Amino acid sequence: MQSGIAVHSRTLVVTIALGLALLAPGVCSAAGASCDRACLLATADGYLGKLAGHTASSLRTDRGFVFTENNTPLPLGDALWKTINKVGAAPIHVIDTKTGQVGLFVEVDESDRPALLAARLALRNGQLNELDTVVARQESASFLKPEGFANEAALMEAPLAAAERRPRAELSAIATTYFRNLVDSDAALPEFDETCNRVENGVQSTNNPVPAGSPSGSTLNAPFSSLGCLEQFKTRSLTFVSGIRGLSYPLIDEDTGVVFASLIFDHNGLVRRGSPAGQLSVKLPSPYSFLVRELFKIRNGRIVHIDAVITSVPYGTQPVWQHERMGAHLP
Repeated sequence: MQSGIAVHSRTLVVTIALGLALLAPGVCSAAGASCDRACLLATADGYLGKLAGHTASSLRTDRGFVFTENNTPLPLGDALWKTINKVGAAPIHVIDTKTGQVGLFVEVDESDRPALLAARLALRNGQLNELDTVVARQESASFLKPEGFANEAALMEAPLAAAERRPRAELSAIATTYFRNLVDSDAALPEFDETCNRVENGVQSTNNPVPAGSPSGSTLNAPFSSLGCLEQFKTRSLTFVSGIRGLSYPLIDEDTGVVFASLIFDHNGLVRRGSPAGQLSVKLPSPYSFLVRELFKIRNGRIVHIDAVITSVPYGTQPVWQHERMGAHLP
């Protein structure tokens, strides 16, 4: 990948057309009105432009603003803000006009190495109140193929027909069914569309008998990745997850049917017998936790597609964003 600062052309067009949402007062909140879809899209793409330009100081933040990278509160402008070279093309946007939040998944180039960024931006009175970021890097991800997200935006951002949509409560319940069954084999199976696929850190981990490697040299377990979404659950192939903590759905895009999930996976280091498909990737003989941001595309009440950004953290790490409404723990 080429070094240097670059931003996808749509980012520049949207930002110029709609104004820098986090710079100009009144763009996101006129006379108390909430930020609409165009405003939130401009907010997200404006953030990416400032990130690529190392200009965190130009963000308009309110007095209670909190910034985190990989579950750690930091001064705004630190960490990826200093090391990024480039923002990749075609970020995935998740827009929630009811809560005034926008999420995104995008490839980035950091110190001339590829990485993945998941970000959530929350606005209050037209100013940025929360910036929650997760960065998956080669040294902290068991597999990583950033360019694997390149074609995801069109699918995830496609609007649903009215008949295909479901209310917020039902969308979050469908996602919870997915997570509950990961740790409870007696729980009801999730409802998957027959076309369902999952992409984790840019690697397709379903219906993929020859999973691509990553820059770190790791690959997915082929017997596992060759199975479909439903088959992996039926055969208990995801047995490495021993617990789920801090589960929340801070934003839901009802127009596109996408749920943005925030959580931590625990792996307690114990051998858990599952199907012959075995573990997700290499065996995990020691306790680990995984910081996860996951997107679920749900159409007609069924999960159609899943995208996830995952990075390892110390076992038992406590989620910083405890206020994200659900706080569910699934043993």
